[in-house]
Amino acid sequence: MSTTTMMAPEGVQAGLTGYGLGEKLRQLRHQRQLRLIEVAASSGLSPSLISKLESNKLFPTLPTLWRLAEAFNVGLDYFFSDGAAPSAATLVRASERPASASTNGKGFLQIPLLGPQEGKPRFHVSISEIAPGASIVGQHPGSEFLYVTEGELVISVEQNSYTVAAGDSFYFQSAAVHTYRNPGVGPCKLFLVTSGRPQEGL
Repeated sequence: MSTTTMMAPEGVQAGLTGYGLGEKLRQLRHQRQLRLIEVAASSGLSPSLISKLESNKLFPTLPTLWRLAEAFNVGLDYFFSDGAAPSAATLVRASERPASASTNGKGFLQIPLLGPQEGKPRFHVSISEIAPGASIVGQHPGSEFLYVTEGELVISVEQNSYTVAAGDSFYFQSAAVHTYRNPGVGPCKLFLVTSGRPQEGL
């Protein structure tokens, strides 16, 4: 575990004071009911350093702040916004979901189940539909999980192809080039969870 870090330059420290980084960091940790040693383990920083950051005895550099954002699963913008700490749970009512669906114009339709959330979650959930004969190619950091509810889907990941029928589920690392293809005569409908990319597209 790394126990050292560079401190932000003095001029930068003065500019960061108004953002209350230490208070926001401490609030996040208390809300998640985590001990310093647990945050240290997930961020690769030392407990003493995190304690000093929380008490504003030190100001973090951008790489240090990024490690903490990763550990708490929030976006860097959380530390520079005026909002409260993101809740550990989110309920999205049917009436609150985005009313419009997105499409890439290639026979791929997505209806998002989660709207924009505080803290920028790293996964996106949607009900998706692929038109008969449509084929969509994608590649992005992260991973994808899907559950087919209707029809059949052929998924190619690098050099391997898999046929996923209704009731089947599939998971893969989406940094690899991958293709979704609907070989049937009817639409293929699926429940899709993705991480590491914008919500639209594959």
